[in-house]
Amino acid sequence: MHRNARTIRRWGLDGVLVAAVLMGGSGCTSTHVGVAGRAARGTAVESIPAGKWSAPSRNGAGSPEAGYAVVPSKAQVLAELAISDAYVHEFTTVRDNYPVVSGAHVLDPFGRTLAFDLQHHCMPPAEQQGLVAERARLVAAIGRGDLASAGVDARAFAQHVAATGKRCNAVGLYWRLVVSAPDWGPYWEMLIANHLRVHSAAKLGALTAQLNAEERHGQYVKAMMGTWPQLQRLRAAALAEDRADVAKRAKAPGFRGLYELRVTTPCVPAARTTSGTKDVALDPRYPAPAPVFPPRAEARWQSGSVMVGIVVSPHGCVRSAFVLESSGFALLDRAAVAYAVRTRYLPAERDGRAIEQHATLPISFNLHKPSSGAGG
Repeated sequence: MHRNARTIRRWGLDGVLVAAVLMGGSGCTSTHVGVAGRAARGTAVESIPAGKWSAPSRNGAGSPEAGYAVVPSKAQVLAELAISDAYVHEFTTVRDNYPVVSGAHVLDPFGRTLAFDLQHHCMPPAEQQGLVAERARLVAAIGRGDLASAGVDARAFAQHVAATGKRCNAVGLYWRLVVSAPDWGPYWEMLIANHLRVHSAAKLGALTAQLNAEERHGQYVKAMMGTWPQLQRLRAAALAEDRADVAKRAKAPGFRGLYELRVTTPCVPAARTTSGTKDVALDPRYPAPAPVFPPRAEARWQSGSVMVGIVVSPHGCVRSAFVLESSGFALLDRAAVAYAVRTRYLPAERDGRAIEQHATLPISFNLHKPSSGAGG
């Protein structure tokens, strides 16, 4: 996804409101609603069983003989209604209060604000009016004791709320990408500088254009639930092929690594022994420190994995490190390379002698805890 950094200004995200947006649609189904309702109220009330309801009969009769497998109790219908109401309350809270928190100065590449998208795509006024009408019909059915119709109405209301939640979720995912959109430009430039091709470049470009068009027209569910995952899968496959090409090219003279760091200081103390194989291994005398998550990257919600290429000297120190496969974020890529040069290894061995060897070091940065592991 292409983003013009000059048109996107950073802002402080309110964690509670963003969590509410991202929550929408993640569990707003009847089965989950029932479980959540019991947990929230500490009662033993069961939700209406999924898949047990058909359309009401013409005369509206509410009985198993009229075509229903199960007639819910009043407590079950009220439990279903209470949880749907809770979700609607969350959606309206986010929609109506976020403009106060975020202001109107933050723009996406199309000149829109998050407040605008919440107002127009999460739960617009017309959508809310429809939910109010459905709820009124459900309450009326409960009031007249027509529990079969109330069960059908409760499920329809819950499904409508779930669809609303799906849209709110898509809006939240889109704006998270606005905040933390990856930039593959530096990695692709490195490939080209080393006379390597970008795998699946045409397909990636076409999908990116499709995604941008969907976002431009506010088709967030289609964009974030369909095109974006498809683009991620294609990019992951392309990056794997790119990484293999870079690994081969890195062993040739004249290679120009992305964010490459070279170490010229003596390796002191040297490793006491080799790994005993053709591959390097982490030196147990020097446990690898935990990678440090760059504070600026964390503040921008950036996360991802970096595959670092390293060249380990016969003494066990990293002589050079560079990005084999990018996370799409320069801050994370640079932090991974800086981490890699601090690791110590048992050097590879050939014919009983320590040798210089290339290896890979995968480093993952997520918003919980970064991790790493050395590989041959």
